[in-house]
Amino acid sequence: MPRLLAALPVVLCTAASAELPSHCYTGYAYHAHSDDLAFTAHYRPVDEHDPPLRWRVVYRDAGGEIIGRKSMDLSHNRFIPEFRLRVLSSGDTAGIRRGPEGDWRMFKREGPNGEVVVEPFEPRPGMVGDSGIHPFVQSRFERLMAGEPVTFDFVLAARQKIADMRIHRIEDTMLDGERAVRFRVTVDMLLADWFVEDLVLTYDPGSKRLLTYRGISNMQDESGEPYPVLVRYRPGSPPPVTQAGGGCGAGGETAR
Repeated sequence: MPRLLAALPVVLCTAASAELPSHCYTGYAYHAHSDDLAFTAHYRPVDEHDPPLRWRVVYRDAGGEIIGRKSMDLSHNRFIPEFRLRVLSSGDTAGIRRGPEGDWRMFKREGPNGEVVVEPFEPRPGMVGDSGIHPFVQSRFERLMAGEPVTFDFVLAARQKIADMRIHRIEDTMLDGERAVRFRVTVDMLLADWFVEDLVLTYDPGSKRLLTYRGISNMQDESGEPYPVLVRYRPGSPPPVTQAGGGCGAGGETAR
């Protein structure tokens, strides 16, 4: 199994910041079967659009050490953003880029000195990549709320594949004393071994803001494998226990 899976975790919250008081915000990833913090992902916009279209992300472990960096650009396609994700421990890199002629490619590299593998693809209606899953869910929110399942194609850059996926509403839950709605994302059976479990997204039904994500991580454990996490999204920077400094820029200034 390749060491980096560019699936749906953590990166989901990119467009969620449009509903938050501050465009800077942080995803807190906890180990799925405990309350222990696994890592944080601090998102910082790097343009003046409202909502922002270009982002830098810094991933830090529970001790505050940087473990990954990411750049994203949603200016050409809000459902399939360009991005580049690098995991520092392994040197693995994966992403999507749009060429000067409008051609789209997914790419990956295993290790810092590995060969860059590129696979072209053609965007089409109903296709999603990386953090584009969030605006896609928002665009189908009424259908999902009515109980209608929605299918889509997901670009898996680290696998050089396009996966058939399905999202549908499951039972509601309570979060911080408020009702929240949940959607489950399932994967084509041929690809099911790429994920530890189904993915579950929790939303505020009024604002359509993404509240939590439960599923596989795009960071790696000590053995170099991704692992399941529960991610909670909050505005602002992480607290000092996981990141020195404060304010919007503190979490993203080293993301290059």
